[in-house]
Amino acid sequence: MFKKWFLLLLAILMIFSLAACNKQDPTPPSNDDPTPNKPTPSTPKAEPTLVDSGALQNGAITWELYTDDSMTGTLYLKGSGALEDLESAEDQPWWIYGDDRIYGDRNLMENDIVLITAIVVEEGITKLGENTLAEQESVTSITLPSTLTVLSNACLKDCKNLRTVSGGTGITLIEANALKYCTVLESIELSSKLTEVGESAFGGLQRALSVRFHGTEAQWSAITVALGNEKLTSATVLYPTE
Repeated sequence: MFKKWFLLLLAILMIFSLAACNKQDPTPPSNDDPTPNKPTPSTPKAEPTLVDSGALQNGAITWELYTDDSMTGTLYLKGSGALEDLESAEDQPWWIYGDDRIYGDRNLMENDIVLITAIVVEEGITKLGENTLAEQESVTSITLPSTLTVLSNACLKDCKNLRTVSGGTGITLIEANALKYCTVLESIELSSKLTEVGESAFGGLQRALSVRFHGTEAQWSAITVALGNEKLTSATVLYPTE
């Protein structure tokens, strides 16, 4: 009888011993281990880098070119007053950043030069002079201020990749050839104060045009539009004020 109790006790002890051997200490989680509910820290977006800058009209207007990557940039025009007429587009201080064509002064630049793809004209500027932003073939969007009243002759001519023009809700006059050969222009914002559009201001456009007009249908009909603006006269017009 004693032998049976001894064997039973021995068996119980063996069971407890095996259980103790199989028990493992919990391993603390590594700081490197992913935690399902722990958000992954995002990489902070780099601040735009100033590429180049300068002054116009005796310092009344300044220009700054910024980039947030190695290829594309935004040109800012700041200050007050009118941008003066230029003899040609090549007289623009920012001309070398216009596109990647290799001719004229641009053949001195590296192929990976920052290209202007957007232009922002800030509040205070009242006029875009002749050729001031012409032939900027990499630009796809332009933002204009409410203080701007005139788009001069050929001021945006040959911006062949320009798709949208926004702002400019104070423009009263668009002169001849202002946006001529902006072949892919698709949308533009126009002021209720606009009274006249010069000959071929919208000439050479190849796509259907959408106009956001800040006025009434009657005001739109009252604008004097010269010849060569068929894309404008056949545009889809939206009247957000009605």
